[in-house]
Amino acid sequence: MKRVDRYIARAVLVGSVLALAALLAVNFVVDLAHFARKAAHYDMAMDVALLRAVLVVPRRIYEFFPTALLLGGLVGLGGLAARNELLVLRGFGWSIYRLAASVLWVGVPVSLMVLALGEYGVPAAERALKAAGGGAVSVGRAGDLWIREGRRFINVARVLPGRTLEGVWVYDFGEGLLLREVVWIHRARYDESRGVWHLRSVIRNRILDGRIEQERFRTQEWEHLVQPTTLDLVAEEPERMPARRLAEYVNYLRANGLDPGRYEVALWSRLVNPFTVLPLLAMAVPFSFGPLRKAGAGQRLMAGMVVGVVFHLVREAFSNMAVIYDWAPWVGTLLPFGVLTGIAVWMLRRAN
Repeated sequence: MKRVDRYIARAVLVGSVLALAALLAVNFVVDLAHFARKAAHYDMAMDVALLRAVLVVPRRIYEFFPTALLLGGLVGLGGLAARNELLVLRGFGWSIYRLAASVLWVGVPVSLMVLALGEYGVPAAERALKAAGGGAVSVGRAGDLWIREGRRFINVARVLPGRTLEGVWVYDFGEGLLLREVVWIHRARYDESRGVWHLRSVIRNRILDGRIEQERFRTQEWEHLVQPTTLDLVAEEPERMPARRLAEYVNYLRANGLDPGRYEVALWSRLVNPFTVLPLLAMAVPFSFGPLRKAGAGQRLMAGMVVGVVFHLVREAFSNMAVIYDWAPWVGTLLPFGVLTGIAVWMLRRAN
């Protein structure tokens, strides 16, 4: 990378960091107030509210980074244009495409970093956030659930779509917290129409008078295992799941004849959305030579917010329509991205 490339990239990156910091600061105050109200309602310590607000920050970074980079591009390039530095580069023979390439030096590595954040950092923070809530349900470091219902303790390795559990250990205690029974369940699925749990591959160990009696069942039905509403509280939303887990869920749903539409759309969004910032950054270059060249920082920020909000609304609308109208899963994600890329290329060609 040449010195001029680094200079342009630094201007965009500094503006992006400042914009992201401002967005995070505003939302941190809102999240802190929200968790403080919940802490007061459930008689929890205020430091728990502060911890939960901090744990939301990785998710906010993932959500806000496209808008922050767009704002950083507009502010950084706008400042260079206002000082006629971009015109000097044009005079030395730099084309619009060459300037756009310098800007994208920032977008590509940052997009990869945010993709990694969404794949590893955000899910870990979400698990810690649920664990910080306390109560009868907690989340282990490996993402497993611990649920307490009276004298019964339940450990669930995986929660699958459709109120389905895999790798379930059930520990029943009697008086004086003496262990009475340990049950291993390979898979459990809740039948909402009948209000029962269908169990598969069950190993039941009863502790009686100092000895253990073991029974094995291929299938069983239990009227009560876990409250379905409890699972709904801790179930992961597809939009917040890592790509590897989404891929597993999609394969599971297909294998069981279930509709994977929402999870497929979420999987495509998880992979494509971090790179939507690239055409947004490219659009900032022709804007810097157009009406925003003489505009102030406030006007550039407002223009960036409008573009970012409009694109976010269009993207969400296409994602929802892909699920509702059973479109191909890539349509809801790649079509808005393709249209935005086409607009960015058209604007670059006009400004060149």
